[in-house]
Amino acid sequence: MELEGRRVLVTGAASGIGRATVERLERGGARVAAFDVAPPAEGTDVETVRWWRVDVAQEPDVAAATAEAAEWLGGQVDVLVHVAGIMRAQRAPVHEIPVDVWDEVMSVNLRGTFLMVKHVIPRLPPGGGALVLVSSVAGVFVGSGSFPYGASKGGMHGLAMTLEERLQGTGIRVTELCPGSVHTPLLEASLAEATRRAGDASYRDAVTARWIEPAQVAEVLAFLASPAADILRGTIRTI
Repeated sequence: MELEGRRVLVTGAASGIGRATVERLERGGARVAAFDVAPPAEGTDVETVRWWRVDVAQEPDVAAATAEAAEWLGGQVDVLVHVAGIMRAQRAPVHEIPVDVWDEVMSVNLRGTFLMVKHVIPRLPPGGGALVLVSSVAGVFVGSGSFPYGASKGGMHGLAMTLEERLQGTGIRVTELCPGSVHTPLLEASLAEATRRAGDASYRDAVTARWIEPAQVAEVLAFLASPAADILRGTIRTI
């Protein structure tokens, strides 16, 4: 896979899919700017990876860190791999969801996607570059166990489709990856919330019976970050 020297910015990089993707890109020879509101995991700080503490929902954070990252990468960003996201109110009835919980999920998942795209596009190579947005099967192909999460991922899907349409002719490639159930700390916490709310583990058992590992998703994202994926457009899903 052609990743040698590829300049990639990854959000949500400290755990789960994001962490696995940073590690896979680095092994493949890419230079990686890693964004997360949490500190990096031990053992992932290497010469070709640099970390920034970034809240993707806050434009001053995103603007400053993206500018610094682009400079460190060599003046441009070849690929944005946007993974950052949160999940709240798993299996909660819609009439019981507090507005602040709804707003928090929308702020990170949807506003954060918009802000990252807004500030990365001017730093893509002239006539090229790629935006790889990680959405979800939930909210795009099926409903979600979380109302705010499903709505935010549906919003990301709409943004991705609009970006693809409006950026035609610019050379910028837009792809949206929709993973299914992935064995991440985010989903673990969400399933624990669902179990507490329901008083049994039936929902958790149904989800864990079909989940996949972050490293498997990272392989797909590494391909989407490579020049070999330049023929791809639109929405891709996993099992």
